[in-house]
Amino acid sequence: MQTLVVVGHDKIDRSSSHQFFISAGQEMEQVDYLLLDRWLKKSEPLWKQREHLLTYDRIIFQFQLHWYQAPYVMKEWIDYIFQLDDDFSNFKKALRQKELGLVVIAGSPKNQYQPGGSQGRSIYDLLAPYELLARHFEMVYLPAFVVHEFHLLGQQKQQQLLWRYNSYVTTGNQGRFSKYQRFIIHQLDSLAPEQFDASPEDLVLLDMLIETMTDRADDLEQLKGLVEEW
Repeated sequence: MQTLVVVGHDKIDRSSSHQFFISAGQEMEQVDYLLLDRWLKKSEPLWKQREHLLTYDRIIFQFQLHWYQAPYVMKEWIDYIFQLDDDFSNFKKALRQKELGLVVIAGSPKNQYQPGGSQGRSIYDLLAPYELLARHFEMVYLPAFVVHEFHLLGQQKQQQLLWRYNSYVTTGNQGRFSKYQRFIIHQLDSLAPEQFDASPEDLVLLDMLIETMTDRADDLEQLKGLVEEW
């Protein structure tokens, strides 16, 4: 599946979090980015911008929370692309069963957005309009990928976050262990020898690791099937 990530920020080059995610996602062949700080709504006709959007199977809105909502540039793009016009019904039909996901970056701690927290609402309460948007267009809504306090993450935590982000934008999955495991196996299996300095012995060990992980993933899926039947 091909993914388009629409990044809603008016100065993306000044955002360390967006730069971090974009640099990672651009390494994925099936992921493209639309950077809204470079977008002019009249640069191309609406029908052409919609036509480009419809070439993707998965659409992800990526933005930082700004006063509990998406930045203005994201709202402006959504209002323009999804506006009512003479071709709206055809556009709506073409969006049916495509996936809509969210990557949301929040500067506040996670515990502020939960029952008893200082914000009084969960992140998912704030993002409900996007779920309704997906429902209106009969799209498949993906649970939001939410990042809290990116600026406080150490290098190891950032690398773990990177794997989860790549899994989300390429598969739509962020939580199910079996799908995440398959994603990692696919990434390892797609590595070309020239991409890293490895001896023939190391390559053999890598093949053994991939084979072992694949066998365990198969066993896990079989076990899950037995549990569901039980």
